[in-house]
This record gives sequence, structure tokens and C-alpha cells, in this order.
Amino acid sequence: MPFTVAQRKNRRYAATRGRTLAGLVEAGLGRRLSAINSFQKALTLDPEYVDAMANLGATYIGLDRIDTALRLLREANRLEPNNAKVLANLAVAHNAIGELDAAITFYESALSVSPHNPSADVLFNLAALYHRTGRTSEAQKTFTKAKLLNPSLQSPF
Repeated sequence: MPFTVAQRKNRRYAATRGRTLAGLVEAGLGRRLSAINSFQKALTLDPEYVDAMANLGATYIGLDRIDTALRLLREANRLEPNNAKVLANLAVAHNAIGELDAAITFYESALSVSPHNPSADVLFNLAALYHRTGRTSEAQKTFTKAKLLNPSLQSPF
């Protein structure tokens, strides 16, 4: 008996999610090229799967392929403008190319879409950028918030 449309859609989603999870495992093991392959396979199954786009963009940042990362992350942001992970990855990419004001804006946006569940990493990175741009009072306040979420953090300044 053939699959229904809903069953095919669920199977495709499961396969897409599976490829994305495989990519995360590969990236975690330091096998970035294998991770890229997995994320790209996920996007072949669903070209608008934002989680795969965000993770592929982050992997490209790690390979210093910032232009490719930015292209993917901008598309992910177009599809899901309130996705904190995408916004944080955009901040990392802009920071990598020295666009500190843009990086700050993206980190602030990542925090604003998830105000009740802030990320210690986002707060820490934002504090470091505030410090680098001379906003020392904001840097200290933001680092204090990050430290409350993750007491093992060491001061970035």
C-alpha cells in the first residue's frame, strides 16, 4: 500500500532531521567536511530546513568561509527572523569579519527573541563585544548575567 501524503511528509522530515543530527555529531567530532555533507543532504531533502542551514552556516564559520556562512544564515534569517540560533550565528559571522556593531545587534536580537531563556554563550560573547567597543558598564552587567547562568565562565576582559 502506498504512503499517504502526510506519511511521506513525516518520513521526509524524519530523514531531514536525521541528516541534521548526523551533521551535528560529525561537527562535534571535528569532522567538519562530513558535517557539511550531512547538512547539505538535509537541505537537499528540505531546502528550507532552517536548523540545517544554521548548522551548516556555523560549520562554514569554523572553516573561515564567512561569505558562504553569511549567505546561508541570511537565508535562514529570512525564513525564521526570530530564530535565536540563527541570530547568534549571524553575530559570530559578523564578529569574524570585524563588523562589531552588526555582531552586537545580532546578539542583542538573539537575546530579545528569547528573553526568558538567555544563552550564557550569547551573553558572554556580547559582553566581550561591549568591552571591545568601549561599553564597559554594559560589558560588566552582561558578563554578570552570563556568569549567573554558567559560573565556570572566566571574565573576557
